[in-house]
Amino acid sequence: MAAPLHEEALADFILIRTDEIDAVDRLRPIDMVWAEALGQVMAREGQDTPIQVCRLPGKNRWTLVVGAHRLEGAKSAQIEYLKAEVVSADRDDRRLREVRENLWRSDLTPVDRAAFIAEAVAIHKRRAGIDPAADGRVGSAAARWQKAVKDEAVDATATMAVVYGFTDQIASDLGLSPRTVERDLMLYRRLAPSVVERLRAARHPILKNATQLRALAKLEGADQAKALNALVGDAGEEPCKTVADAIKRTKPPRAPVQPDQKRFNSVIDTLARMSAAERLALFQSPQFHDAIPAEAQRLLAPLRRGPLKDAA
Repeated sequence: MAAPLHEEALADFILIRTDEIDAVDRLRPIDMVWAEALGQVMAREGQDTPIQVCRLPGKNRWTLVVGAHRLEGAKSAQIEYLKAEVVSADRDDRRLREVRENLWRSDLTPVDRAAFIAEAVAIHKRRAGIDPAADGRVGSAAARWQKAVKDEAVDATATMAVVYGFTDQIASDLGLSPRTVERDLMLYRRLAPSVVERLRAARHPILKNATQLRALAKLEGADQAKALNALVGDAGEEPCKTVADAIKRTKPPRAPVQPDQKRFNSVIDTLARMSAAERLALFQSPQFHDAIPAEAQRLLAPLRRGPLKDAA
């Protein structure tokens, strides 16, 4: 098992050509507008923070670990060399570095943060000898979440959170509350990459709104797809601003209830709430029989002859 990051020896700093660095398999997509702006700053003021790179076994080129926006910015500004820190090539260490580098950024969207949290969960599972794709409820984890899930089974967040057995450990490592981690994991599992990409392409504001994203994530497949189409304006309509608006648009309009139907519904609802004795008393009352047509009176006449045997 690789040593914890804080126990590693001090790394070396070197200058590396930007065209000798490969940036692949990143958790967070590059925002080219931000990268180009960062490149202009580095061109004028220099590079303050080194990127982090490693040399993978059997490779002659460097692999980027941390600093994708700095690398792309340098390329856009035609900066030939970047100061770099050489770090461990261990896959889990590299991923944790990327998580820690990005998790605290103020511009991080909820879905990006969810991806970093989910990756950290997978790493902790692997280090504990558990398949990241398998159910993480082992040992005390199962007991810890059993009552919470039973009490909140209707809540999609709680239902998803029970799958993961390391929320307390992740929260301690990253400084986040267990509830926040659980919500992030729910976003990551319930919003497919294709959903996120369509929202990104439309530059939809709900990408920065965790509450709206959770509302979208809680929808089932078909309903989520319809809501997504409404959010991005696929049918040529104005894109919906909120998930609630999208749901409202995708549901067929309800026919207005006519006044006579409203009165009928009110009577039926009242009768349903009455006991058998109360209904019998109503049907036998002179006021009730004076208020209904003669035909109905003939149909109800047998009820006036005496109390029903099963009336309570």
